[in-house]
Amino acid sequence: MAPQQVKFPFEQALPLARSLWKLAQQVATTQSTRSSAATVAEDGWLGTFKDEFVKNMQVANTDSAGVKTALETAARGIAESWAMANQQQQTYIYYDNVRKARDHVSGWDKFWGDDTDYGKPPNPPAVPTPPSFEPTKVPQAFVPH
Repeated sequence: MAPQQVKFPFEQALPLARSLWKLAQQVATTQSTRSSAATVAEDGWLGTFKDEFVKNMQVANTDSAGVKTALETAARGIAESWAMANQQQQTYIYYDNVRKARDHVSGWDKFWGDDTDYGKPPNPPAVPTPPSFEPTKVPQAFVPH
């Protein structure tokens, strides 16, 4: 029997995180450009429409900062999920290997107790970091014999 499989889009997760991070930076850059242009437009402009324009730009600055933060948070969350899913998959493999090793223990040892050292489940991988979100080394499941 094969170990249980974690249902997670391993191949797509980190490229998606990378894309979300890149989009967040584009949002910030675009809003910075808009703000600079707004400052030029406001110079010498008087009246109600200028006041409305200034308020709208303030809202746009606040909203774009919120969007940037949300996109970065989502990207980091995807990377964290990738690491947790990899650890869970390796844990399934580890316990499947322990089960297989126990199946080969003699009946005598089963009767008196199995004191075999099966090691421990693998540690979690490091969470990939922005902006590249490159995959990190995933500790592999290992059961000593």
